[in-house]
Amino acid sequence: MRTPEVSFVDLVRQELEIAWTGAVHVLAQWDDTNDRACFVYSKPADPTHHVLGRVFAWGPHVADGTREGAAIAGALALAEPPGALWENAKVDRDGIRWLGLGDEAPPPVPRSCREAVRSFKDSAF
Repeated sequence: MRTPEVSFVDLVRQELEIAWTGAVHVLAQWDDTNDRACFVYSKPADPTHHVLGRVFAWGPHVADGTREGAAIAGALALAEPPGALWENAKVDRDGIRWLGLGDEAPPPVPRSCREAVRSFKDSAF
């Protein structure tokens, strides 16, 4: 019997919980495709309460070429300050500031994510 494979989004979330507890508050997460994970989050240390979004993919070109390596790299990217990515961020209709997309448009956001973002913004201010 084959063990079900853990989703990429769950791998990133596990790495966050192991190494970065408290550094990131995940508002929503979902698998965009089998090899892409989307995260909408805030950073408790950020007094401005910005809502950030990131999309991570895995493949032979990412980290060490394994899903686990890409998950570690994704968790680290969520925990680190946005740095230069802030300049080219794209803000979507829900006020999520998507980092690191380049020319790509922000991904479609599930309804449950929009509700979580609204709830967070209502409670933060």
